[in-house]
Amino acid sequence: MTKEEEKEWQRQYHLRKKEERKQNPIEDEIYKAKQKAYHQNYAKENHKRITDNRKIFYDKNREKILITAKEYRESHRDQIRVVQRKWRNDNSDMLYEYRHTPIGIKRMKACSRADYHVKLDDKVCEVCGGTDRLQRHHNDYNKPKEVVIMCMLCHKDWHKNNNPIY
Repeated sequence: MTKEEEKEWQRQYHLRKKEERKQNPIEDEIYKAKQKAYHQNYAKENHKRITDNRKIFYDKNREKILITAKEYRESHRDQIRVVQRKWRNDNSDMLYEYRHTPIGIKRMKACSRADYHVKLDDKVCEVCGGTDRLQRHHNDYNKPKEVVIMCMLCHKDWHKNNNPIY
């Protein structure tokens, strides 16, 4: 199906009455699947632009975002605790592996050494040059003092595309 045909199909779909869609749930599911695929494809194709726009938005609205997040945490404290407990229970094996296996212990030691040796004061992200939400990144946990300073977004992107050396 070409893009023009897909757009025409979507236009016709939206013109139908709501009751018609309710009567044909299979067609509604097909539409939802196409819509999801479209948005996933868009996100893949425009990842860099989307990430840059998020950084710009955060830089402009940092104070407001932090205040809103703090207010939300304070007003939803009980709900957050329930979700955190559930996550810890569901992921207890992973947490144990992270803290008690040789790889996890090596990772924790490397991070604590880096905290001591590499300060984040007056540093910038070595990927994008940003100064907010900086983190220390290890390419190789066998070399705990070799650290790359990255902002949180660049750090997430790095871990999506690469694997560190243990």
